[in-house]
Amino acid sequence: MLKDRAPKRVTVDGQTYAIGYMPADQALDVFHRLAELFLPVMRELSGPGIDADAQTFAALEQGFLRYMRGGADTEAVILPLLSVVLVDGQPLDQVWGTHFAGRLMSFYRVAWAAIEHNFADFFAGLDDLKAIAAAMAATRSTARPDDDAAPTGSSRA
Repeated sequence: MLKDRAPKRVTVDGQTYAIGYMPADQALDVFHRLAELFLPVMRELSGPGIDADAQTFAALEQGFLRYMRGGADTEAVILPLLSVVLVDGQPLDQVWGTHFAGRLMSFYRVAWAAIEHNFADFFAGLDDLKAIAAAMAATRSTARPDDDAAPTGSSRA
């Protein structure tokens, strides 16, 4: 059960935060929103022919600018993440605007810690996902065009 999991304590810039877990439905929604933000950035980073530093900067800039549009999309990611973080006994989603005033890098560090904590199993499984993707790609590259055809004697019309 969610309540049986102890929060992770992290200290960012001298302030201690207790990070809990989002309910699965909320985490899934945040995960999909984060994927919408970062998958294009990752695609840019994996492209050939560009200097790695310039490519990294351009991709991060693209993702950062997309994130900075703000509004409902940004709040749909930030507020659920911060709702499971306590600072001085208060839910961070209720005080984050004033708490991080003048300390935006601290905000990003805490938000990243909440992402790492809530999606640790996903990050741990990335190697498994890479292996699955590689196996699927290998299967596709060795498949013959007639592999999807109906077997001989089939009644498919």
